[in-house]
Amino acid sequence: MKKLVMILLACVLGISVITNGQKAEASGETESELPTIELKDKGVILSGQTMLPIGQLFNELGLQLQFDPKQGNIGYTIGDIKVTAKLNVKSVSINGAKKLYTVPPQLIEGKLMLPLRMITDTLNAKTTVDYTRPINEKTKPISYVMLTTSAKKVIIFINNAYETYKKYIGKTVWIHSYRVQMKLTELDGTPTKSVHNLSQVKIIKVESDELITGWVDVYFTYQHKTYKIKSLHTEDFQKVISTVNPYKTFDFPSSSWKLIENSQVRVGMTGKMLELSWAKQRADKQRRLSDHRLGRSFRPGRCGDGLFGYVMAVKAWPIMAGLEGKGVGHGRRYGCPAA
Repeated sequence: MKKLVMILLACVLGISVITNGQKAEASGETESELPTIELKDKGVILSGQTMLPIGQLFNELGLQLQFDPKQGNIGYTIGDIKVTAKLNVKSVSINGAKKLYTVPPQLIEGKLMLPLRMITDTLNAKTTVDYTRPINEKTKPISYVMLTTSAKKVIIFINNAYETYKKYIGKTVWIHSYRVQMKLTELDGTPTKSVHNLSQVKIIKVESDELITGWVDVYFTYQHKTYKIKSLHTEDFQKVISTVNPYKTFDFPSSSWKLIENSQVRVGMTGKMLELSWAKQRADKQRRLSDHRLGRSFRPGRCGDGLFGYVMAVKAWPIMAGLEGKGVGHGRRYGCPAA
């Protein structure tokens, strides 16, 4: 009887072990149950090829990477696959066989990046590519690449703006902050007014929007602090970012520069001063609004900041241009003293 009980107990334990083992195995193979990790570093598109930050990716996957930045030597082993490569060299050795890639391994924004194709050739992982929502059918930028291994899923977002704007990285520029005042923030997203109009800043990074093409985030340093312009349309980039020093281009008095830096306008400012202070497009728009909505019905008041002050300057400009008496009203009629 005792022997029979032992046999039955062994059978039960055996069945229990097999069942638990099968459940664990099934859980490990279910892709939807795998943990998903998003890398902090982003990949880029270079010459039409997707480049991924290999250092952080390998750390996440628990793989060892050998990289000598001085000599440019790169090496890693995954299972029975041994890879040796060199910085900025298209030819890569995979188990002794040479293979050429369109874009070589290289340092981008201080990070070692390898071509996606090279990674998929040597890493046993499923590759999924997701695309951003395009503004038209001609463009279909990559939003992110997801690599799925037996242990986890790793998502690497792609900065599609890198190649277009890399010439600005590390450059000193002057920012027309009046155009993007509502989009200027600190790194945590807190709105800021610390950056005045035409501030001299240094661009450190330009990233594409992760959801829709045609928009970028611009990161820059100003007075030893990092800020960003959130969701700047690509068509407005060169209107906001100037590579030419306006202080050397225009010989304005310091009092006028002070007004421009604070996006203020006054009677007597030239057309260029108005443009630098509020921008030509905005100036033209406000001029049309003033003509259409306000006409000549202003109440007497101080010619100062904001729309009222701007319209005062525009209305009084004919006086400065010598057009008084030629069908153009006097500045005093609109609440501004004649200069």
